[in-house]
Amino acid sequence: MIVLLAATNAAVRADEAPWRFARDREIDVEHMRLACRFDLHRRTVEGEVTITARSVAVPLRSVTLDARDLEIASVRDGSGRVLAFRGHDDKLEIGLAEPLSERGSPLQLEIRYRARPRRGLHWFGPTPTDPDVPLQVWSQNEPDLARAWFPCVDTPEQRQAFDFEWTVPEGFTVVSNGTSLGAPEPVGPGEVRWRFRQRQPMPCYLVSVVVGRFVTQRVYWGELPLAYHVPPDRADDLERSFARTPEMLAFFSERLGVPYPWPKYEQVVVEQFSYGGMENTGATTLNERTLHSERAALDTTSEPLVAHELAHQWFGDLVTCRDWSQLWLNEGWATFLAACWEEHARGPAAYAWTLRNQSQGALYGGRTTPLVRHRYREPEEMFRGPTYPKGAWVLHMLRRRLGGTDFWAGVRDYLETHRNGAVESVDLRRALERRSGRSLGRFFEQWVYGAGHPELEVEVRWQLERGLLSVRIAQRQKTEPFVFPFAIAITEDDGSRRVVPFEVTRRTTQLLLPQPRRPAAVGIDPGQQVLAALTLRGERDLWIRTLRNAPSPVSRWRAAMALAGDRHAEAVAALELAAASDAVLPVRRLCVQALGHDGDERRRAALLRLLARHRDEAAGLDARGRAVVRRE
Repeated sequence: MIVLLAATNAAVRADEAPWRFARDREIDVEHMRLACRFDLHRRTVEGEVTITARSVAVPLRSVTLDARDLEIASVRDGSGRVLAFRGHDDKLEIGLAEPLSERGSPLQLEIRYRARPRRGLHWFGPTPTDPDVPLQVWSQNEPDLARAWFPCVDTPEQRQAFDFEWTVPEGFTVVSNGTSLGAPEPVGPGEVRWRFRQRQPMPCYLVSVVVGRFVTQRVYWGELPLAYHVPPDRADDLERSFARTPEMLAFFSERLGVPYPWPKYEQVVVEQFSYGGMENTGATTLNERTLHSERAALDTTSEPLVAHELAHQWFGDLVTCRDWSQLWLNEGWATFLAACWEEHARGPAAYAWTLRNQSQGALYGGRTTPLVRHRYREPEEMFRGPTYPKGAWVLHMLRRRLGGTDFWAGVRDYLETHRNGAVESVDLRRALERRSGRSLGRFFEQWVYGAGHPELEVEVRWQLERGLLSVRIAQRQKTEPFVFPFAIAITEDDGSRRVVPFEVTRRTTQLLLPQPRRPAAVGIDPGQQVLAALTLRGERDLWIRTLRNAPSPVSRWRAAMALAGDRHAEAVAALELAAASDAVLPVRRLCVQALGHDGDERRRAALLRLLARHRDEAAGLDARGRAVVRRE
């Protein structure tokens, strides 16, 4: 799930929140039949749930389900016997006709209920003040709101197969999980029933139903049916958002070594969706901001969002975090794979830039908050802080540490071993260790179970008289030193380049590298091997030369930021030149940002010249104001 405008810090201090772990299990639900009639005008649900399960805890005398504000009409067992029940504290406690004494004993419950859900289901329709709002309802269950419209075991660990029967007004489209079991069937005056079957088990938070009027485009990726549903007045914008979905499916299936795991993939854009998107199994729900006009598409794209939600079909849907403390195994993976899509579609510089942007949230959100934490007030808190960006960075660092071959092979083993199951962080660690032969205990302790990050001050100086390049790396964070791989890349005037890898293990690390000639460029961690707050020190000329000559865009934009506080004419001129001419857009952007670091006259003049140049180029004029003729 992509959360819009999410806060970056936990809502409360960790030591004030209760401890939370995976729940004890009374039963293992194997199948649910969920039949609901939706009244879109009254905003009510009439439902019938049949739960087929086996006992886990024995002796079992009662079963407790999650149920919030549901009006329970009756509960019966598989033999038709009426069962006593009691609702309390968002729970439905059902007494069994006779206790189950053997683990694995079969159990069936049939529950009839009514509800006017305030959460879980979201209703829309025209009003006197806003008559254009379409009549629509859609579900959003993550993390624990399925219970608000049907009784269930509402945990990410519990997976079950489903049969869905949705009764809705005639003329409306229904989008849901699973395979359609045929055309809608008339069931009464003005009503039809849509039926779907979800054979592979999934958690209740991934159950989806959307009822509305849409324009639909259906295509195929091989034999896999795809569908894109959008509001009727946005039909012209559909292609711009979803056209690359088949390419993404091919890329993820090949890269992960695990084919797309569900019988279909649909994407539906709904009214006033609360988030960016939600990865319901085989049927992603998306915000209307996913769609862009032709003009808006010049400046923005939905590909990162579409890729993120599609990646969840493997990470979150096929393999699911056992409880919400392990949420990074869903969201970190989806965020990382969206960056991998950028790398595939637009190249290494786009991937590096995506990581750079994610690092801002990872550094801030993870300063005092680890990825895995068992103290939080509500599951929603886990969707804030470091979960998305730091989770993605942890996976990137593992990829760099292990190398692509071992990393992706371990990922494939992880997915296949835990297919249709629940996972914890240790499961990923073990899969990667088995494939690579590398011990990852320290890595996971530092980056997954621990908070914070290295705060590095890197000082680089070339010593002419000694023919040496001095590199000093100091960890300034208050916590104990991190251990991590690092690298320095040195470029010579003839374009040759050498990379010096090493491991940082102490508070301060000093390197003296033979360097008889002044380097053309010095890159600091050009491969972005470590998530760290970097401060660069050194001679102005070194960073100017690096900005001009470094082959790595990461090295160039870091040199630009090293010059950000330098008001000297040479530094300003170097930033202005790179802002106008660097081949990589992110480098140009950061040079402009560096020039705007403070408001001195020299920097302001440089920014005004860049603006004038940009306007001239947009108008088709060269630097001397003459018309430019472009030949295609």
